[in-house]
Amino acid sequence: MDIKSRIEKGQITLPQLLSHWAHTQPKALALREKDLGIWKRYTWKDYYRTVCRTALGLKQLGFQENDKLSIASEDTPEWMYGDLAVQALGGVTVGIYPTNPWPELTYIVGHSESRFAICGDQEQVDKFIDARNNGEPLAELEKVICVDMKGMRNYQQDWIISFDDLLALGDEYAKNHPGAEEAFAKELDARDPGDVAVLVYTSGTTGPPKGAMLSHKNLIVGAHPIKQKFGFNQQNYEVVCYLPLCHAAERLFSTVMHCMTGGIVNYAESVDTVAYDVREIAPKAFLGVPRIWEKLQQGILIRMQDATPLQKRVFDFCMKQGRGILDRTVANQGQRTFTDSLRYFLLWVLCFRSLHKYLGLNRSRA
Repeated sequence: MDIKSRIEKGQITLPQLLSHWAHTQPKALALREKDLGIWKRYTWKDYYRTVCRTALGLKQLGFQENDKLSIASEDTPEWMYGDLAVQALGGVTVGIYPTNPWPELTYIVGHSESRFAICGDQEQVDKFIDARNNGEPLAELEKVICVDMKGMRNYQQDWIISFDDLLALGDEYAKNHPGAEEAFAKELDARDPGDVAVLVYTSGTTGPPKGAMLSHKNLIVGAHPIKQKFGFNQQNYEVVCYLPLCHAAERLFSTVMHCMTGGIVNYAESVDTVAYDVREIAPKAFLGVPRIWEKLQQGILIRMQDATPLQKRVFDFCMKQGRGILDRTVANQGQRTFTDSLRYFLLWVLCFRSLHKYLGLNRSRA
């Protein structure tokens, strides 16, 4: 069965897709991360290699099949390295919102029986320390792995290590176990798409959060109609990752669809810089929540305050006409009439094309 058929039927895992792209297009760009204003680039070969090192590091720490690993972090490549490494080893990833206070974090970590956790920075690590200082032993938890160790020089807890330490443990494991990387590849290939890949916890507004178990097949089959609808593929799939990766929608776009298409994911420097990062990258697909669209609109309206009277009149006219076309299209069940199509083309040439370019959405197909 070829890769396309396996994706359509959900007969493949996310780490297996990662391996496929690493071997078929090793030099193709997979990830970009903005750090201090500079975009760092990682190929599919780099991506796979770091996931392998992460997995071997977890093995060195005693990670076993069916173990759980919680991740409480902002969006970083390390989030995905840990996620796919755990799945490749037959474990389950548990995403936690980085904004959750320590009581909610400890509930999810304890309820999921996570043996390991990845934290983004000192703030997230402190939540685990606060939990244990307040009588929450988290008996199952053995190690907390921190990505950014800034401000933690004087931390003495032996259960806290850095992500760099984890990678070093992976290198040590590979050195002490000849053929470890080949064995990892075979283990990855042997995984069943029906295995549970992630636990997604509910918000807990009507009671304690509940964990929904999703398999690789659930994730891939669920994403496939979206892939088909918009025709996403390796050439046209490029997104900006900025929503929490524990959010099902961001996970679908930045992990599942990314692995299905072999495209590119760009990690925004922060939520505050999303508008600038989108403008710089000009992604080919963009997932936006209402708050982000409001921020983009606000940026346009602020800019229009400095426009000439003629530009303001043209803008107001085009927006009014555009809303009318949208209302009629929605009322017509998504079908735009020939007249409205012609009107929209004229509005596009007059105004909307420039707005798309200003927002960085001029290349977006969805």
